[in-house]
Amino acid sequence: MIVPRCFYATIYYSRYVYVFGGFLEQSLENCEVYSLERNTWDELPLLPSPSRFNVAALIEHKIYVTGS
Repeated sequence: MIVPRCFYATIYYSRYVYVFGGFLEQSLENCEVYSLERNTWDELPLLPSPSRFNVAALIEHKIYVTGS
């Protein structure tokens, strides 16, 4: 991961691992994606607000993230 964290949401979809929010001394709004093919991490757009203890779900090819 680019930003180390705990208490984050993660989901695997289409050969990518997505990581959302989490905690590192405070709640995070950072999101990242890991490419299994390239073995690299990339940043994604920030969450609307910092969150930890959240969950991610895949519904009809869309990723949803919810939590505190």
